[in-house]
Amino acid sequence: MSFIEINNLRKSFGNTEVLHGLNLKIARGQLAALLGPSGCGKSTLLRAIAGLNSIDEGEIIIDGRRIDGLAPKDRGLGMVFQHYALFPNMNVLDNVKFGLEMKGVDKKTRDTEAKKMIDLVGLAGKEEAYPANLSGGQQQRVALARSLVTKPDVLLLDEPLSALDAQIRVQLRGLIKSLQAELGITVILVTHDQEEAMSMSDYIFVMNQGHIVQEGSPTYIYRHPQSEFATRFIGDYNLFTKEEAAAMGAVDHADYSYVAIRPEVLSLEAVGDAYVYEGKVIRTSMRGSIYRLYIELDGKKVLKLDQLNRSANMRRVGDKVTVYMPKSEIIGMV
Repeated sequence: MSFIEINNLRKSFGNTEVLHGLNLKIARGQLAALLGPSGCGKSTLLRAIAGLNSIDEGEIIIDGRRIDGLAPKDRGLGMVFQHYALFPNMNVLDNVKFGLEMKGVDKKTRDTEAKKMIDLVGLAGKEEAYPANLSGGQQQRVALARSLVTKPDVLLLDEPLSALDAQIRVQLRGLIKSLQAELGITVILVTHDQEEAMSMSDYIFVMNQGHIVQEGSPTYIYRHPQSEFATRFIGDYNLFTKEEAAAMGAVDHADYSYVAIRPEVLSLEAVGDAYVYEGKVIRTSMRGSIYRLYIELDGKKVLKLDQLNRSANMRRVGDKVTVYMPKSEIIGMV
């Protein structure tokens, strides 16, 4: 039995239906991501689970208990927003203790549990500091501690890292994942960042225009996109129409509307059963450990090809190259 189950959930604002009869299931202890572009309905869904948005139809069940008719405070959920929503007149310790105080927990236990959680999120020694004296990353750690200290059944994260610098985002991704594993908590993460979803989650729901268009493990979602939208949004695929594929001689996939292939499986060295193309490098891009080449094939179509960033793989603009496209790696979509 699924720990979280959502059945036929619909939500409209005025005459505009934002969620169109969504169904999803999440296992206990999973970190599941709702991934999609702005306006696709992912935050609306999260807020509906939290009780911050009413629903027009459907049911929300957590651990066998239907919660969609309950007040937010009675749902057993913790929530962390993009903006930290800390109390500016309270220090770190008092911010973290707040939820326990609302639950009527005695002062000694509040202090003990809050200090444990502050230590767990890496802020030991900051108990007396006020939010104005903390960095954005530190404030988000306080927000996490405040949500986790009440031991919620589910932690809801609504774009919690999008306002932070890149390096801090990477650090907090690791922190959230390690806390989730250590505490065994079920987490739902809303994000528009595919790298964030891929690196943090156990399971992904890809959303578009109020629908779940694909779901699965990060590996499955990345390697097996099932639609043009998923291909464009999830990965950085080379995508061809049926006509473009035919013009390139990719006749094995003639029955599909689109075919796609990932930049990292293309090769400048001969591989097994592959289509072979001659092209010219028109642009290069350094991406840390990855070196990307943009290769013009026929004066029109440009392929993206990724290689490890090492001297042997370097090419210059204007270089002529031979590209090998393994047939087994081509993905066809109806």
